[in-house]
Amino acid sequence: MQQKWLDSNTGNYANLMLHNLSRSTPFAIDNVDIRWANGSNGKPEFVPRAVGNVTAESGKQLAQMMGGTLVNGPFDTFGTSQRDQYIKMPNGQMIEASVLASQLNAARGASDPFSATQSVLEIYRLESQNFDLAASSNAVDLVTKGSLRAGWPSGQAT
Repeated sequence: MQQKWLDSNTGNYANLMLHNLSRSTPFAIDNVDIRWANGSNGKPEFVPRAVGNVTAESGKQLAQMMGGTLVNGPFDTFGTSQRDQYIKMPNGQMIEASVLASQLNAARGASDPFSATQSVLEIYRLESQNFDLAASSNAVDLVTKGSLRAGWPSGQAT
């Protein structure tokens, strides 16, 4: 069954599958702290975001395996000065690199790593097949198309 999947999914997805299963270490993800000032007492507070930000090295590896390019997102992450990293695919699709890396890391630790990784990759394969940049209303895609400008103040949307 596993060989049948690899035979029918040659290319980027099969390469990513084999790489994820054979890596000696997981993709590296740095913490992202969302910071704000407490309105009641003015003291700074923070909470770590559930999914951090993939490191540049891990992000580049992942982008290369996916057949895309690692780019910074157009928006600052709320409460930080960081930007999320995306994998820009040849069809214009923007894949959030940290989420994909986190999912692949989790799949490696599953009771059946092959099936778990297969499930992750199937979602991305289907999204790629159905992606239409012209029809997308996702904010990141609107910036890519030039119909939304990222910046401050928020009244810069066109």
